Amino acid sequence: MSPVPSSLFDKTARWFERARAALLDDLPCQKGCTRCCVGLFPVTRLDQAELQRGLHSLAPHERDAIQTAAARQAELITISAPELAYDRFIDHLPDRAIDRLVQEFGDLPCPVLQ
Repeated sequence: MSPVPSSLFDKTARWFERARAALLDDLPCQKGCTRCCVGLFPVTRLDQAELQRGLHSLAPHERDAIQTAAARQAELITISAPELAYDRFIDHLPDRAIDRLVQEFGDLPCPVLQ
């Protein structure tokens, strides 16, 4: 995967600055916030690139621990929704199935959240 240009990070940072100003600092997304990192949540390409960059910067034992935790979580979710073994996109499931998974795994922290 090619690295994400820093301009994309800059554009994203400026978007959050404008959103925060428009919402009078009531935007919950800010440095250090982890509210979106628990349960099932969407991951953007920017998130994916940043997570990959972070994983590559870790010592092998730390990276292995995170990857092991992620694999275990994926296994648990796939046991609950076997169709995900063939199509990893949760949003391709019926709404009822998504609601059930969100409820079942609502307290599951992102394996990178440390």
